[in-house]
Amino acid sequence: RMGMDSAAKCQEALSVRVDGYAVILPPDEQPPGQNPSPDEVDEHWNKNAEEIILKYPPHDPTSFAEKFGILNVDNKNTLEEEAQDAATGKAPKGRSFHNAKFVQRLRELAVAEPNVTVVIGTVTAMVEDSNGKVIGVDCKVSPPTKEEPQMIALKPEQDYGIEPDKLTRRIHASLTVVADGLWSGLRKKVVKPHETIKASSFVGVLVQHPHMEAPVPHRHYGHVILAQPSPILIYQISPTETRILVDIHGKLPSAATGELKKYLEGVASQLPPVFRQGFLEALERGGIKSMPNRSLTGKMADKDGAVLVGDALNMRHPLTGGGMTVALRDVELLSNLLAEEGVLDKSALAATAEDIKDQENLSKEASAALLRVKSRFMDKRRDHASTINVLADALH
Repeated sequence: RMGMDSAAKCQEALSVRVDGYAVILPPDEQPPGQNPSPDEVDEHWNKNAEEIILKYPPHDPTSFAEKFGILNVDNKNTLEEEAQDAATGKAPKGRSFHNAKFVQRLRELAVAEPNVTVVIGTVTAMVEDSNGKVIGVDCKVSPPTKEEPQMIALKPEQDYGIEPDKLTRRIHASLTVVADGLWSGLRKKVVKPHETIKASSFVGVLVQHPHMEAPVPHRHYGHVILAQPSPILIYQISPTETRILVDIHGKLPSAATGELKKYLEGVASQLPPVFRQGFLEALERGGIKSMPNRSLTGKMADKDGAVLVGDALNMRHPLTGGGMTVALRDVELLSNLLAEEGVLDKSALAATAEDIKDQENLSKEASAALLRVKSRFMDKRRDHASTINVLADALH
């Protein structure tokens, strides 16, 4: 429905199959001796590291026991049934790829919908009526580009009374969805202030390698290294690239002074030997990137006429990569609830209005329906968000 299958399929040439995860615990101690050779260090690591392979199940869990990883309960899951699940596409599958390319494809699919009008711009303010209800936004629009000719900006003659800046337009809406992510500047406009908590930072580099020859212990598996003092992630994102993310607590070492590179070189000894050389070479090439890891408890938008989704609403540590999963499930759930409550019915709640008075005259029934949607959304999203939140924070 959201086009995820199509978006994923367009990545087939560049994405990588993922069959599960490998969780690895490096050795606690360094090899004996005063100055062990590199070969002795590698041998010690390979001999003393502990690991467990977590494969994706042959099909989605169908019982309480299977949800806890106990398969073949009561002889339900025969080899024939598992083969049939794989053949019919019911078996869980994993693909790893550049997230930006996947998101761009989803964006293109949304633009292609006949009832979607895309406006490129930056929201400068939330517009409210006399009762404090959000009825739209003011935005500074941008013209279409050669790269994105399908994106249209509001025509200059569409004057909504914003003076003197002719680049700013006012867009009215019966519902404003705030989805501006981690650095949301609009969150505080629609919900009572509550601070995000910085858990740590991720520092990453891309390791280059020959086509489908990722230098990892188990190809087609994501790797979680239970290093000290915090975990490290390694996963292939294209046929020739494997990403490593190092979790760093506290103040991030300075990249400008070289302290960050020195820190990363220091954790190399905890990496699988097969990956270590490629990692050190990537550090020498540069391109080290960092991002803050934050958590935020989800709270329903206080303002009528607005709703938050994704990282703008709720965040957890990205160790398990759950942010995109929660955001997409938020979108699916919100869409279903809007349809169930009839909010999208133009006779109950106008999708857009020409002026503020039209918004102020919306029926009480429509406003009540929207309030029910927001309440049900916050209640039902726990089914998908709480599990991922607990898993991510507990694992970290």
